[in-house]
Amino acid sequence: MADYASGRGYGVLLNSLFRGVMSGKDERFLVATESGIVRVFAPESVRREVEEKLQPGSSWCRKRHLDDVAIFRDRWVRRYLPVVRFVAIQARDVADPRVSAVAQRDPTDGAFAALVSLLARSLASCGSY
Repeated sequence: MADYASGRGYGVLLNSLFRGVMSGKDERFLVATESGIVRVFAPESVRREVEEKLQPGSSWCRKRHLDDVAIFRDRWVRRYLPVVRFVAIQARDVADPRVSAVAQRDPTDGAFAALVSLLARSLASCGSY
């Protein structure tokens, strides 16, 4: 299995959110999830991280020179929260040496790696039908 926790899970969501608000268009990610074509799973920690980044004055907001995040928070609540399935999971919940290795390298990625480890198994079993 590839190194599946090389990036932050919240980055994909925040980038999609930012581009959608700034362009006024729906990102393909959002269209695919709202249509049901794609089901998105993320650890609960990702939801918390996104919501921290969407606070006025956060490093994410400062980097983008955003003083008012109301439009971003509104889009997050109305469009993203209903379609992303957040899962309460931690690295220690999965007995997988790859998950342990990721969690040792970066503890904040451990939950994401655990979820990927579990979902990869179900995708592999679905492919055998």
